[in-house]
Amino acid sequence: MPSVCSVAVCRASSRVSKVKFHKFPRNQEFQNLWIEKCGRKDDFNPKTGRVCEIHFFDDDYFETKTSGLKKLKPDAIPGKKLTIENQGRMSSRIQRAKTKRKSEIDVEIMQMKSTNFIFQLKMYISKMLNDC
Repeated sequence: MPSVCSVAVCRASSRVSKVKFHKFPRNQEFQNLWIEKCGRKDDFNPKTGRVCEIHFFDDDYFETKTSGLKKLKPDAIPGKKLTIENQGRMSSRIQRAKTKRKSEIDVEIMQMKSTNFIFQLKMYISKMLNDC
């Protein structure tokens, strides 16, 4: 099953990028820190969620003595590219939420304009009737 990064502003997916994904820590204290760093407003399952390597610094890793592979340190906490400002782009989740809100605001404005027009029309008719 493909992995998708749990960080709100990240689009990394194992289907399209060659980045490593890390499971959430089992330690509840660290898990809560990771969840907070993800910046998600929706609920997600940290047991199945993953955070990609893009959100960790080089010193969050150590090399194993036997294989020389990079492994994430047990006390590492995501700290890189966690917000839109330093990500350089907006996640599709945030874009959809902003577009939806903009649409809602546009509807509210149209309703206000319509209400204002009806009010002005009533005032005009009332004035015309009073002038007769």
